Amino acid sequence: DNKKRTIYAGSAITRSNGSLRCPNNDTLFNAGILTLTNSSLIAGVTGVFRNLPGSVLNVARGVLTNVSVLIASDPTNLVVYTRTGNGNQEIKSTFDGYYDLSIEGNSLASEKRISSDITVLNDLKINGSTLIASDSFTLSVGGDIALSSSAVAAFDVFTNKANVVLNGGGPQVLNGRFQLDDLRIQKGGGTASLTGDTTFIHGTLDVASGSLSANGNMVLVSNDVGDARVGPVGGTIIGDVLVQRYIDAGETGWRFLCAPVSGATLADWNDDFITSGFPGSDFPSFSFTSIKGYQESVAGHQDSGFVEPQGIDDPIPTNSAFWVYSGDHISGTNPFMIDVSGPLITGDVDFSITYSNNTSLTADGWNLVSNPYASTINWESPNWTKDFVDDAVYVWNTDLGIYASFIAGLGVNGGSPLIASSQGFYVHANDLNPALIIRESCKSSANANFLRRGEDPVLRLTVQSVQSSMETALRFTDQATQDFDEDLDAYFLPVKESPSSIHTELGNSEYAINSIPTPSSDTIGIALRGTEKWLGLSFTKNQGMNPFCLAIYDAQSGEVQVLEGESGRVQLDSAGASNGRYSLIAASTSSGIQTPCSLSGIAASSQKHSLTAFVKDNRIYFNSSETVKGETIVVYDLLGKSAFKEQPLGDYISLPGHISSGIYILQVGSTKAQKILIPYE
Repeated sequence: DNKKRTIYAGSAITRSNGSLRCPNNDTLFNAGILTLTNSSLIAGVTGVFRNLPGSVLNVARGVLTNVSVLIASDPTNLVVYTRTGNGNQEIKSTFDGYYDLSIEGNSLASEKRISSDITVLNDLKINGSTLIASDSFTLSVGGDIALSSSAVAAFDVFTNKANVVLNGGGPQVLNGRFQLDDLRIQKGGGTASLTGDTTFIHGTLDVASGSLSANGNMVLVSNDVGDARVGPVGGTIIGDVLVQRYIDAGETGWRFLCAPVSGATLADWNDDFITSGFPGSDFPSFSFTSIKGYQESVAGHQDSGFVEPQGIDDPIPTNSAFWVYSGDHISGTNPFMIDVSGPLITGDVDFSITYSNNTSLTADGWNLVSNPYASTINWESPNWTKDFVDDAVYVWNTDLGIYASFIAGLGVNGGSPLIASSQGFYVHANDLNPALIIRESCKSSANANFLRRGEDPVLRLTVQSVQSSMETALRFTDQATQDFDEDLDAYFLPVKESPSSIHTELGNSEYAINSIPTPSSDTIGIALRGTEKWLGLSFTKNQGMNPFCLAIYDAQSGEVQVLEGESGRVQLDSAGASNGRYSLIAASTSSGIQTPCSLSGIAASSQKHSLTAFVKDNRIYFNSSETVKGETIVVYDLLGKSAFKEQPLGDYISLPGHISSGIYILQVGSTKAQKILIPYE
């Protein structure tokens, strides 16, 4: 009959060894039971095999080879792959999906392999076997996935990247203990439920549509390979999920931590590391408080707002973070795990940031906020709401013991726009009624590429001490001003314990990242400040810096060192670095200045355009007597009260005996005021 072959309903055919063959252009219909034992089903390149409703194709230690089209989508038909003992068996792709698919074996070594996209329209059952997906293929299931207790569905996160999709129109169940890379919920109706045991996600949980009920049976895995994440949620996630945060070996110290689940308390962290100093902690009587919250309204600079918890049951808010001391040994920590369990935080999150006008613009408005999601977020996403908020982000770098800063494509000390799950960070509000809101679309894959402003000329300066290093960056862009630009500049956040530090100072602001206008017809002088413990200053330039001449000017010795080449090292005497002894001088080679990169040209330009003061031997010295000659020098304390005034006859003024050590404001004529440290003896 038209060359068609049929295995009729009620019949059973077993082919042992050898092969079952059909000629080209034929279709073999199976309405009964066909078993291939150590046998192959072979058809010509145009051959078709179709499992009809109610039929069974049992591939018992057999293979389906060279079948042009396999049709197994008719309702109630079943395809069974059975292989016992060691060895693997390939799951063949079909024309339009399997209806029911069963995978059976008698040991975990009885491997079934997916080497192409596979669709199961109804149920997938796995019994006594291991299912391995090689390469990035998708397994789509419209019904239930049931795993027997004697088997593991292993989508190996180290070498394989299977994407499992639950896309049925009604209720679905994922029943068993699964190790999955990616799980996608894309349902037109009903709920996908995790039952029976735990599903471990190593890659991405993507709830695009429909509902997922975790039932406390899901773990988002974090380890030295990577972190599981929840992609942008278009559906609903119900129930508790355990979210891990792996912290690798390094320094025992402070961290900004938060929780990507709702309902968590400090007690959820108490079993992950030692706590002290507050009720309910491991050592409540200890004088050292190991966990602190943060309140922007506390007067003072950004490090003044830390507050102690009331007790171990204090909630971990959705939108804020804690300052947490953690590790497993005082001298350093081995890798350790932090985890919290609860309903995942999804949807828009309003951080409810504040600005309290207590002290000054630079001191007020600091908010310690959270990454609320179980996913990396991208600070540069256009989908944030940022009203009256600087565009810089600040994260504490535990291993370096300093702040990592990032703004407008430029980061220092490890700063990045990508903020990890469970990571807290600082933002700075700059006016009353600020707003910061994050949305699901601000999430990012950890491997996502992000745009950088590589076209901007950038200079990086790094100082080293015996224990650590710190870097600062200078960017030239015509979009910047010489004042603080909230969308281009990042404040320098000082660290008392840091043995080495460096930052630039222009006007009354201290910068970790300083964006300034491109020098055109003039040079620019920028104060370069740091601690007294530099072992060396190194620099790097990107290619955009080629048209610029850069140099370090020493106001004490008059020495100028040109920063030549793309990178290098400058020998400096760090004594006086904190008092503004050094300046960074920038000029454009097309500015019209005669020999701008010559030592004499830069020295003259620096003396003319950069006023720097430093203290030595109970005197305040200036880098240029011509600049201060005839001017009235006024020194104010930090309350704005005049401490003394004088008109210099040369390049210095003497300190009167009543002046105590401390930080003062120095005003030279009508020029901008600058801070100065007086270590008076």
